[in-house]
Amino acid sequence: MLGVQIAAHPRCVTTPESHFVYQLIQLELKKGAVLWSEFIAVVERHTFFATWEINPDWQSYADAYDTVDIADGIRWLVWQYRQSKYADKSDILMWVDHTPENVLHSHELLKLFPKARFIHLKRDGRACFASVKNLNWGPNSPTMAANWWLKYVGMGDATARLYPERTIELYYENFVRDYPQVLETLLEQVGLSLNPEDPLSKEHALPEDLLDYQHALVTKKPDPSRLDSWRDDLKRVEIVRFEATANNLLKLNGYQPVAPYEPEIPLASVNCYLWEFFILPFRLLSFGFVWRKYIARTYLRLLRRDSVKSKPDNLV
Repeated sequence: MLGVQIAAHPRCVTTPESHFVYQLIQLELKKGAVLWSEFIAVVERHTFFATWEINPDWQSYADAYDTVDIADGIRWLVWQYRQSKYADKSDILMWVDHTPENVLHSHELLKLFPKARFIHLKRDGRACFASVKNLNWGPNSPTMAANWWLKYVGMGDATARLYPERTIELYYENFVRDYPQVLETLLEQVGLSLNPEDPLSKEHALPEDLLDYQHALVTKKPDPSRLDSWRDDLKRVEIVRFEATANNLLKLNGYQPVAPYEPEIPLASVNCYLWEFFILPFRLLSFGFVWRKYIARTYLRLLRRDSVKSKPDNLV
């Protein structure tokens, strides 16, 4: 949602999630140098790249056996996305990458992009659980969701402490309640001040079908009336189980538990444990139509892809 909002700025673009970036980092850490053909292979084999819905002109950048700087390669790839999806934006200053796992790799990402800024967006963990519990890729049980939330918020807090000059902490609830003033302040903090003659656009280039499948509210304006909807969306036992695991971090971030602290294995939570151990594995095997489409597109692209040719002599 925040990525879409920032992408409305005339000098900014937002790409779909780019989980392949850390695979490129791992490849460079392992080998020390990355060939352009290896870069292409990592990107094209990743299903999330299919969600970008672009066909980069790989040959225009480098020869297959050239050693490339992966940061420059990623910038080039983002520019290919910009040319395909944001052709009307000519004076781009920066791009937004809203891949959730970025918070887990902030140290390596700052080595790649020393001028990067992180926005550590915090939200009530119970609301996070309510938003993903019915999706086939998210944590579907309260215990798993609590540990998932602890991991990401904790890593974001660590990043903010280690790189305070590079990290902006923002609470989702404040953003929603004080929208759009908080958005304007955030844009100023990252160097994207908004001129009166350049209002925020209502357009975005993120895949509509993927957004509708996962989070139908992402492209809509923040709605304060939904901040506490998790209280109705979650069962009492789910709230109890979540708070039993995340109690302390909830309090540290100003989110007050609504249930008494739970004993080790309460009888009321047996159904949650049964879900975790018996039902969840079968659910994770399912993929909705949208994801099947992107998985198919990934393999079809690999089958169609010609071998990367040498860069023309006259290409500067």
